Amino acid sequence: MKAKAVVVAAAVVSAAVVFGQELVPAGKPRVPAKEKPAKELTPEEVEQNRAKAAAFRKAIADRGGWVSVPMAGPALRLVDATAKGWALEGLEAVKANLDRYGLCPAEAVRRGVPVNALAEGLEAAKGTCGVVMLVDGAEDAPLMAVYPEERLALIDMTALSKGVKGSGMRQDRVEKLTWRAIGRIVGCGAPEGYTCVMKPLGSMAELDAMPNKFIHPATFFKARPYFDMCGVTPARKGTYESACQQGWAPAPTNEVQKAIWDKVHAIPTEPLKIKYQKPDQATDSGK
Repeated sequence: MKAKAVVVAAAVVSAAVVFGQELVPAGKPRVPAKEKPAKELTPEEVEQNRAKAAAFRKAIADRGGWVSVPMAGPALRLVDATAKGWALEGLEAVKANLDRYGLCPAEAVRRGVPVNALAEGLEAAKGTCGVVMLVDGAEDAPLMAVYPEERLALIDMTALSKGVKGSGMRQDRVEKLTWRAIGRIVGCGAPEGYTCVMKPLGSMAELDAMPNKFIHPATFFKARPYFDMCGVTPARKGTYESACQQGWAPAPTNEVQKAIWDKVHAIPTEPLKIKYQKPDQATDSGK
């Protein structure tokens, strides 16, 4: 459990760095870190580094080399079902950032205008991680309708476009509202202590003033159980030996991998012996 927590924490930090590089609010340029001058290595240090690199390569080769499996499972679908197709660019930006998170496959597509948005959306959401569909609604239609148990959210492009000044403003709204819809489908709550589109908002003006256009990594990574429930398996990479031990290794492709496979999957020839120590015989290592 501790190892899993470390992996998730590392993924959150990695995603935060990636998103921070892209979505720094305008007018606040990132200050580059001061570069340290490269240290000139002695011939002995060069040889030591070469020896360490060779030893590392041999250790990896002895463990069957590197193997990886891609992420698999149902996708989170972002659908532009508007007549003019104004939402697709914003949806593609959301998809790109979802890909960087790596929690689920994502698709951004355009389709024809639905006759019955709710009925067609409910049908489209079956077998997916969720569907966010942008549609053309009536002038008095609500901005967003979310059906978490059906894994569906409908965003009204007519309501979204009210007061828009330019395509850039429209795309920002598409991205922010799509992320809010995703968060409600997958169960993300309101964050504390940092800027995130899942924070409670009281008006479109507050949404426009939000500097970032995504769900904060620390909030979004809490949704991993949801994607596990949907049947998504994450991308993995490791040595062939560790893949065999963890149960996700592909079939062996060479003699080294076959030997590792056979060893890990071999039936024990002798009963396993587990040393048992009575509680009253336990000693406190701290004494």
